[in-house]
Amino acid sequence: MDKPQLIELMNSLATEQLELRAIECVDDAFQGRADTFCYAAPYDADEFGQRVDRLKGFRSVTGWRDDYGVLSAALQYEDVPREIGVNFERPNRFWALDGYEALRDAQGQVVIVVTDDDPAARQ
Repeated sequence: MDKPQLIELMNSLATEQLELRAIECVDDAFQGRADTFCYAAPYDADEFGQRVDRLKGFRSVTGWRDDYGVLSAALQYEDVPREIGVNFERPNRFWALDGYEALRDAQGQVVIVVTDDDPAARQ
């Protein structure tokens, strides 16, 4: 599976199985990147982690971390040599600012990044 196919799979899983709503990435760090996608989550971080853990064919490379209001993990799909970063950002005061309207009714913002990094390089 090449990177565009993995990106297509991740977008499909995000909207169909994880039931996330695709949104425009608001944070400057994520805007304009072809490998980065943002979503609004209708449920909390714990449920997000549980849903991701149930996705078939995925394994965690790092395990879940919960730092500064963000739940995150690096995943690998089957034997595809690309790391997938998933982050769940809990609501914060920035969401009241202009540009964050798509997140105001959400319980979290999910960011998925499909990288060129091989998870085997972490070992």
